[in-house]
Amino acid sequence: MSFAGRGRGNSGINFWEYGKKARLGNSDKSAAIKNLSYVTQMLVENFTPEASIDNLINKERRESYKYGGRTVFSKSKPPKPIQLTLF
Repeated sequence: MSFAGRGRGNSGINFWEYGKKARLGNSDKSAAIKNLSYVTQMLVENFTPEASIDNLINKERRESYKYGGRTVFSKSKPPKPIQLTLF
C-alpha cells in the first residue's frame, strides 16, 4: 500500500493543505469560546426546571412497550386497562 497520494481526492486537490488554510486563528478560537461561555452563563442563570424525574420515569414505563422496550424479565407489555368499580 502506497501513501504517495495521501490527502488527495480524485480531483487532485490536496486536502491536507486545504485544511491548513481553513483553520481558525487563536483570536478566532478565543472569541468563540468567550461567546460560548457567555451564552452558557445566561442559560444557567435563567434556567428553571419544569420536569419531574418521577413523572418522566412513569411515562417511560407506560409507553416503553410501544417502542419494543424490555424489562429485566421480558419484553414490556401494554398496561392493563383500569376497570371502574361500581361500589
